[in-house]
Amino acid sequence: MFSGSQIKTLLFSGINRLILLLLMIGIISTLLYGREDVLMVKQFIFIVFWGAVFFLFYYFSFNDSYTINETNKFYFLLLIPITILLLTSNVLRGSMGYKVSQLGNNMVFYLLTILPWLLVAKRRAIRLASVLFVLGMSVIALKRSAMASSVICTFIVIFVEFIKGNTNKMRSVCLSILFAFSAFGLMYYANGINDGAAVERVENLEEDEGSGRLERYKDVLRLLRDEDNRGKIVLGHGYRTVEDSLGESSSAHNDFLEVLYDYGIIGLLLFVLFHLALIKRVLYLRKIESEFMEGYAVSYAIFFIMSMVSHLIIYPTYFIFLTSYWGAIEGYLMTIDENER
Repeated sequence: MFSGSQIKTLLFSGINRLILLLLMIGIISTLLYGREDVLMVKQFIFIVFWGAVFFLFYYFSFNDSYTINETNKFYFLLLIPITILLLTSNVLRGSMGYKVSQLGNNMVFYLLTILPWLLVAKRRAIRLASVLFVLGMSVIALKRSAMASSVICTFIVIFVEFIKGNTNKMRSVCLSILFAFSAFGLMYYANGINDGAAVERVENLEEDEGSGRLERYKDVLRLLRDEDNRGKIVLGHGYRTVEDSLGESSSAHNDFLEVLYDYGIIGLLLFVLFHLALIKRVLYLRKIESEFMEGYAVSYAIFFIMSMVSHLIIYPTYFIFLTSYWGAIEGYLMTIDENER
């Protein structure tokens, strides 16, 4: 059980407080201006789910150092069904089963968002293999946002594993180059499996404007510009209302725009502060030379890239794998603080 001071830290420390405020503004804006065609309770569940997972793992990892390691083992087992569905979808591509494959291809985002958990592994070989595995799967899945995230994560891992704190510069350079070439070779091989479709997808980025994302951004900005209700400008229009306003079953494909439209200026400010708090946590973990710095840096890189080109915060699916990691690390750090007092 938590003591009074621990409960206060749980609810009002930096990242925790921002999450609570984000959940509150989501509920308030939805209550005032939200969708009337969707059950309010259902909307509230979707709004708070990712935050609830954060606090749940915070609770699990507090005073229990085994939680993070045990969760790491669970996610390694989870790789099996996710990978099977992803690879099956790739075989079905272009066939009558493509509707099923759409679900399967999107499974790469589960692989991507559980990567920070995989980096908890004690052995370097397992951590490096995990990065290469997710990188290869992202190329096979033909998801550009996943490929971009995986490449950035690979560079982060190269820095942490081979460069940071290594006094033997020549050895660091050689190992970094070797691993980078291994990653490049894997991407080349995975691209060949899809007959060069991954490279073609990247080359078509300018032509298709990110699968129509640029046009979607313009539409959302137009909606914001034409809004004359000051209450909605400040508090937003309610959970997942972009799709209602645009008449399409989709999101803004950018979490910053989505939060601004759904939760208003206040919501966007909290969301930006949340990003800054995560960056601050990465720097803190680096300062104390924590074993979790690598995974945390990777988790934020994934969050930022996905926030820029996709949707995480409004869907309680992929996002909970990141928030569970953040919650577990926060609980772990709180335990350290308690023991040092």
